Amino acid sequence: MEPPATPGRSEARCELPHSPLLLRRQPGPKKLLPENSDEPQFDPRDPGDGAPGAQAKGLRALLVEDQTIIALDTESILFELGAASVVSFTTAEAALQWLAVAQADLGVLDIALAGATSYPVADALMERAIPFMFTTGYGDTQLIPERFAGVPVVHKPYSAEALATAVAVCINRRTAT
Repeated sequence: MEPPATPGRSEARCELPHSPLLLRRQPGPKKLLPENSDEPQFDPRDPGDGAPGAQAKGLRALLVEDQTIIALDTESILFELGAASVVSFTTAEAALQWLAVAQADLGVLDIALAGATSYPVADALMERAIPFMFTTGYGDTQLIPERFAGVPVVHKPYSAEALATAVAVCINRRTAT
């Protein structure tokens, strides 16, 4: 790793197959920075830029994602959007056990989980009137059961802006009911 080009900024690069990941940290408030720019294109914490994710402030988010790097990235985005806490699970069973004794305000559910789906968690969230979204790395959303029609679906790889938009849809539905 080469020293950072800008004083006060550290940079790390992790190359994944077909997906370079660049992490940057600057002094002061954290910002999401695209790899090829020194300026953020989107700051989800700034309500002045129309970022719909500003509505996530103080929420307790449930994340069900079986890929660690994606889970860590999603957690980070949710915190950037203002979530008070993010509880992550890699299986639907573990998430359901947690839901039996805890409460979430929002769910972010990867559809495909190592040979299973997150649909049982989605059903539990629907029963409790907790808004949620699906995430998927597959292009065909036709396979999502009809009972989940209207649930926001975010396609991987997703941006902070795409996740923020889905959070806003979820929260707007929650406040409308």
